[in-house]
Amino acid sequence: MLTISGLGLYDVGDIPRKTIAAAGKADKIYYETHTNLYHSTINEIREILGEKVEEVGRRFLEEDSKKLMLEAKTQDILVLVPGDPLAATTHIELILEAKNAGVQTQVIHASSIFTAIAKTGLQLYKFGKATTLPFKTEAKLPTSPYHAVKQNRDSGLHTLILLDVKSDEQRYMSANQGLEVLLELENEIGLGLFRNDTLMAACARLGAPDEIIKFGEIQKLLKTDFASPPHVLIMPGDLHFKEEEALNQYA
Repeated sequence: MLTISGLGLYDVGDIPRKTIAAAGKADKIYYETHTNLYHSTINEIREILGEKVEEVGRRFLEEDSKKLMLEAKTQDILVLVPGDPLAATTHIELILEAKNAGVQTQVIHASSIFTAIAKTGLQLYKFGKATTLPFKTEAKLPTSPYHAVKQNRDSGLHTLILLDVKSDEQRYMSANQGLEVLLELENEIGLGLFRNDTLMAACARLGAPDEIIKFGEIQKLLKTDFASPPHVLIMPGDLHFKEEEALNQYA
């Protein structure tokens, strides 16, 4: 049996009771750290789920997945993922691979950024395709995030803009860095999506006691200290008056 379980949005206080029960029955427990930032240490997770929790990286799930399938054919294997386990394509591919290998699977869902963004007051059913901004390298920035936002805006939909995570390098893109990337893409493409006076929302550490939500012009958000990660950006689409009222409380 292969069980893939979410750890919840922020820290061990968000771990579902079903995950705790699954950990008690598991022969092996792998904690995957690549897809998101989690604010509890491996020792804190072990206090809740047991000493057998082993931290693994992206390669174990993507390149060494055959080993995982072999183990899951004869043992109960639990894979732990920050947030919700099916928010990243890596884990969907694991489930498909398990089914092709004849391995029984189970998913335990948990809170994630994809629902927590409703704290802004924006209605979830009005979000379009989410997109991710990568860190700038020597290579040319991909334009796909810009066009994803444009497509959503043309349909009146909101856009959740996820920010790059390099967990192995301990690098997490800030909201400020993300806004700078968007302005750079605007200079390159020039369709008028992102100007200094464009209204956007920026969120930091949603679900934490010190979470931050700000709504305002890009030029003002750039001057805001959002402190520690993770951060996300939101480009609003057409606003219902209640959404506008909710956003303005964060102005």
